Amino acid sequence: VGMTYVISCAEIDLSVGSVAGLSSVACAMALSHWGLVPGILAGLAVGLVVGTVNGGLVSLLGIPSFLVTLGMLGIAAGMAQWITDSAPQPILSDTFNLMFGGGNFGPIPGLILWAAIAVALGAVVLNRTRFGRQVLATGGNRTAAEFTGINTKRIKFEVLLLSATVASIAGMLYAG
Repeated sequence: VGMTYVISCAEIDLSVGSVAGLSSVACAMALSHWGLVPGILAGLAVGLVVGTVNGGLVSLLGIPSFLVTLGMLGIAAGMAQWITDSAPQPILSDTFNLMFGGGNFGPIPGLILWAAIAVALGAVVLNRTRFGRQVLATGGNRTAAEFTGINTKRIKFEVLLLSATVASIAGMLYAG
């Protein structure tokens, strides 16, 4: 869903898999040391930091998103291996595992519920909101979008931030 926004904006984000991995290990380590809420916040913080760096380099400095996210792919994967010493990080919190993947909500598996919510929310925002129309306009014709008053640099920044944040949530779901 996050990548849909990036591609709709005529950009690319190659770092989502590594961001998901780094987010999952950061979440697992914070869960074991500080508990449930700090663990979830640590996982989300990874996505916010990576998205801010990616978005800033692409929108403010004008570096192509292919190069920025390719570099971030290596940085995030290396950080995940470095902070864990390539050792598995178990998650022993039953509450986390219930919320993020391992549990069922009635007859519906939790991951299907998460996916349905993400797809529905992403589709509504992309097709029915001002932000979604600006993303599509930026990706369709950046020059025309700028002439209509759309801040295309801000849109590129926000889309890359969104992509990394959604990737961090996916990493926590994967860890669960």
